[in-house]
Parts: sequence; structure tokens; C-alpha cells
Amino acid sequence: MVTQKNNFTTALLIADIKGLSVLVNDEQLSLFVEKFYPRLNAVIDGHGPLAATTWCDSLFCAFAAPLAAAYCALDIRDLFKTFDWSSMKIPALQIRISLHAGRAYQPAAGLNCLKNGLICSQLHLPALLEPALRTGEVWTSNPFLEQLLTANPQDIMADNLGVKHLAHKWGGTEIHRLRRASDLPIADHNIFDKGETKHIDSVAILLTLFERGDDEQQHNAVRMLGKKEDIRAREKLCAIAGDFNHPLLLRLDAVASLGEMKSVGAIPTLAAILDAKGKEDPRLQIAGIRSLINIGDLQGAKVLLDILKHIESYQKAVIKKTLHALIFLGNQLTFDYVADLVQQNKLCDQLLKAALQLFTVVDDSRVSAKASELLDSDTPHDIRACALTYLVHGNPHSVCDRLYRIVRDMDESHDLRVAALTGITSIDSNETKSFLAEIAEAAEPLSSYAAQFLVEGKEMAEKIAKERKEEIQNDFW
Repeated sequence: MVTQKNNFTTALLIADIKGLSVLVNDEQLSLFVEKFYPRLNAVIDGHGPLAATTWCDSLFCAFAAPLAAAYCALDIRDLFKTFDWSSMKIPALQIRISLHAGRAYQPAAGLNCLKNGLICSQLHLPALLEPALRTGEVWTSNPFLEQLLTANPQDIMADNLGVKHLAHKWGGTEIHRLRRASDLPIADHNIFDKGETKHIDSVAILLTLFERGDDEQQHNAVRMLGKKEDIRAREKLCAIAGDFNHPLLLRLDAVASLGEMKSVGAIPTLAAILDAKGKEDPRLQIAGIRSLINIGDLQGAKVLLDILKHIESYQKAVIKKTLHALIFLGNQLTFDYVADLVQQNKLCDQLLKAALQLFTVVDDSRVSAKASELLDSDTPHDIRACALTYLVHGNPHSVCDRLYRIVRDMDESHDLRVAALTGITSIDSNETKSFLAEIAEAAEPLSSYAAQFLVEGKEMAEKIAKERKEEIQNDFW
């Protein structure tokens, strides 16, 4: 039986720790529990909750007095903002907090309930509101605020945020943001330059949006900062890109914006991301390579060249993008270095293929000896096809006999035979036309190709070559 003693109105604090789910290894979770949780527990205990518990990344607290709940929520907010997350070498965690009021029921002893357990009404409201909550803020419902105002707090303020839509089509409810009186509301923050014209300082607006906005607003601010030729924008983007405490997606946006900004001042930050000793996420390194291409400075080319000098420290995808980038930068020093890597067998199959493709695009003939060697070797057929394409692109007449031999060899791979047939069509002679006619009449797998080449002539070969070049370029971008 529920009595008046165990049936009462309570203030509910519901919080969600954003980013906790990304702490996937035991060391990070252990550090979080050992170093941060005692601080969090001390804050909560200091306000005398009736009950407090956690579930996964959520926190539930109940208080007899709304004022205690409000102070506790603001203290938790401040703890997450001021805690030195870098000391634990984990990404900075953020928290979403909401305050509500509802009836609480404390089951009688002997019902096998948890110690200090409470059953509370109105818990559906914070669950439905959670998707709209902003990190680093304390939101309250009207019932809670009405209770809080009866205590007449002098050092707590509430900003009306209007009606917020609830999840799952539950309509909307009026929401307020709770803050200390010493906290400036967003509306009071001056984002205008001083002067008669009241010129809007858009960079200051974006910086403010990043600091005070939710996740989506932060991403938008970072993307728009890349369109500003302003040292403040560049410095902010560099700080975000280089800080591993920020989420990866936000850092990726910052790196891309630095590339869009095309400022050589961003190169040191991008170089740090690409440093072999940094062990950065390969996706971030690839984004850094793209940004260096957009900046297009010799200093950036030297950064990329340094990657190849420490090739064993990087993933293949990063090396491949680096090869693409160096070739597209068109620096003679890089051409020589990549050519040496090819000639000295210092590239694995995948990277060797990329290098051959790229040298074909820029019409570089210095690796012809290596390509010829590869064509006659037992290397994988796709590598041989790249070598063949390279040789045909340079001087098809010099390899004409080998092209005939490859096309006639039914044991060769289909791709290699097609590449050889394409090379033959680039040689406009009676001999090659007779050969194509022979293949077309043989009713074998390449007969349709040969017949089409005969009908459309050299134009088809040029079309295929153009498509291949575009494919290589698109592979980079």
C-alpha cells in the first residue's frame, strides 16, 4: 500500500553523457570511472539527493527540493566544462541536463526494490525531449520552474526557449534554460563591431555560434569559417583540427575548411596531423592531404614527400592518396622521388599500381623500363594492365608485338587483353586493322570489342583513354 509518507512531489534531474559510448577500450573506461566519477559523485552527494543512479550513459537523480536539483544541475554542467579531459587522454565528454517535477513513489520495505529506489511519474518527458537538448546547458520544464520560483532564488535565472517539439510526435512543451545570474545569456552577447555603421562581424558571430551552439550548429560554424579570409577563423580551425579531444567528424570538417581557405598558414597544423609519429586517424590524414592539394604550396609538397620517406609508418590508403597528391602538385622533385620508388621496388602492388596510373596521367616516361619489366613478370594481372597502359600511352609502336601476343593468349586475364587491344587501336596502320579483323571474326570474348574498334576507329580508343584518365583523377578527389 502506498502511503502519504512514500508518495510525494520530487524534483527530477535527468542527464545524458554525450560521447561516453565512444570510449570503447577498457583503459579509457577505467580512467573515466576512477578519475572522473568520484568528482561527479561528490558533486551530486553535496546536494543531498533522495536517490541517484546511472544507467549506461544516463544519470538519474531525485531531490526533495527543486533548489537543490537546480544547483546540482549547474554544478554538474560546470564540472563537465572545466574538467581537464586531456589529463586522461580521452575525448572531452559533454552532458545534456534536464530538470522536471513529478510524483515519486517509494516502495515499502520488503518489496525487493533497490536501496533508496523510487518510482517516478513524468519520466517520459525527459526521454522525449532528449533529442532536442543542447550539450552544456540545463533545460527545465514549466512544472519544475514553477516549483523553483517558490524558493525565490536570487542567483539563478531562466531564459524562455519557447516550445520545443518532442520526439515520436508527442507534440511540444515550453522549455526554459536555467543558468546562474553570472552567466551571460546568448542574447546579451555583443557580436557587433563598434562603429557608426554597426558593421556585422560575421567571424565573431561564427566563433560565438561554435562556442555556444549544439553539435549541428558547431559543424555549420566550422564549415562557414572556411569561407572567411580572417586570421581568427584560421586559428580557430587549426585549433579544432589539431585537438584530438574534439569528435572526429568535427575535426574532419575543420581540416576541409582549412583546405577551402587555401591559407599557407594552415600547413603547420596539417603537417602535425600527417606526422608519422602522431598516429592520427587515417581518415583525418587523407582529409589533410586533400587540403594540402587545395592550398597548392611547395611547403605542402614537402610535407607530403616526408610521408613517402616514412612509408612504413602509414596505412596504404594514406600512401596512395599521397602519391596522387604529389603527382597532381606537379613538382619535379616529387616526380623524381616517386620514380625512384618505382624503380627500386619500394612500393607494394597496390601503391605501385597507383604510381603507374599517375605517371600515365602526367606523361612521364622515366619508369618505362620498370613498366616493361612488370609486363613480362608474374605480378598480378591488374598491375600488368597498369604497366601495359603506361607503355601504350608513351609509345605504342614500341610494344606492338607484345600487344599482339597478349591479345592472342587466351590464358591471359580479360582486363589485360582488353588493355592490349585498346593499345593496338591507337596504332593506325593496315597491319593493326587486319589484326582487329582477325579477332572480330574469331567469335571469341574480345570479338565484339575488336569489331567496335574497327567501326569507330581511333575515336573509341581515345574515348577509353579519356575515361581512364578521368577515373584516375576522380579516384583522388
